Amino acid sequence: MKMHVYLSNSRRNLTLLSIAVACLFGASIGWADTYPFSDKATGDWNGVRARMVEAGITPLLFYDADLLSNPVGGQNQSAAYAASLLGELTFDLEKIIGSNGLSFHISVSWDQGRDLSQDDIGNYFIAAETYVDNVLRLAKVYFEQDLWHDNLQIKLGKIPVGDGFASDNFYANYVNAAVNPNPLSLQNDVPSFTSDPLANLGIQASVSSDTNLYLSAGVFNADPSVQAPHKHGLDFSMDLNRGVLMIGEFGYDVDYLEGQGRLPGHFAVGAFMDTGKYENLNNPENSSYKNFGYYVMGRQMVYQEHGEQGLSLWAVATLFPKQGINAVPFAAYGGLSYKGLFPTRDEDITAAAAYLAQFSEELEGQNFELVWEVNHRVQFTKWSYLTADLQYISNPSGRGDIDDAVVVGLEFLIDF
Repeated sequence: MKMHVYLSNSRRNLTLLSIAVACLFGASIGWADTYPFSDKATGDWNGVRARMVEAGITPLLFYDADLLSNPVGGQNQSAAYAASLLGELTFDLEKIIGSNGLSFHISVSWDQGRDLSQDDIGNYFIAAETYVDNVLRLAKVYFEQDLWHDNLQIKLGKIPVGDGFASDNFYANYVNAAVNPNPLSLQNDVPSFTSDPLANLGIQASVSSDTNLYLSAGVFNADPSVQAPHKHGLDFSMDLNRGVLMIGEFGYDVDYLEGQGRLPGHFAVGAFMDTGKYENLNNPENSSYKNFGYYVMGRQMVYQEHGEQGLSLWAVATLFPKQGINAVPFAAYGGLSYKGLFPTRDEDITAAAAYLAQFSEELEGQNFELVWEVNHRVQFTKWSYLTADLQYISNPSGRGDIDDAVVVGLEFLIDF
């Protein structure tokens, strides 16, 4: 097998990486020590940031990068860089125009890099969660209205489906894209189920109770052509004949109650239907309309040291019954994460997980893929971390002609 190395194919990647590395040392020159924005790499901008927030405008800017390599296995041994620069503005319209509970969100992403899994390994679960494609795009554009003392939220506009369904912040602890950012957002089977920076025109509502039960439902544009990279997220067309995604989720959030032995957790079940057109796996001319599926997920802290420090376990299962159009009708995921495992490193996170994809009976010669992942996140400051990651990909794409692969690498994030 040949060894290829592609770390960056343009000066822009090197520029972004240089900015990120430089910001690691921002604390040493006082960037992150400016109250009340010590959790941001660039601080308070000499008071400008605080005045913006006070006026109702909250800016966010994140840089997230993965540098991964497969020194063993796959179709080729290689290394690849993938990164995303995401900027977002939130406008509090209650402060700006006096409209109670109304806000407006808009974001832009600049994604670049290469897909190590598709280009070199040949496996299903994408090794680098930051990889999307190489494009500058408009991402989220939506209004949000909070009602009934924040017990009802309604979103209208261009919304990532994965922000409100089958989501959990714990998935961000992993580098592989099996669950990060969302276990339903792998584009292979349900392209209408998007996650940031991809988004769909639609409406979403979520209602919660004082008992921490909640119910969410949404209707979204399911036309995958609007996500084409060359459209840069600017296609706001909606052709109902090309499909609508309808999705619902019922869940329960477990609150931590000190002294009562109740530790935090999150549990949910959901279902979706996409009325769009799906090609048959073996005969693309034999198309099928309507795809549907179900998911169940749970996460529970089982041991607590203090506050958020401790051990949590989680699991997810997805079922897409139509074998003729879904490459992976069944998938199961599970893992654990421990915050503050090592003394004096209270903000570090150690995580491990396994991801199983069971391939369709229609795909001859493909059975299952199993990925193991273990990593450790070093939280340098409130606004930056570096994760050392190790993945073992067994039976890539369920095929016996691709060697099991070992993936090693780093993920870096900075919150400007």
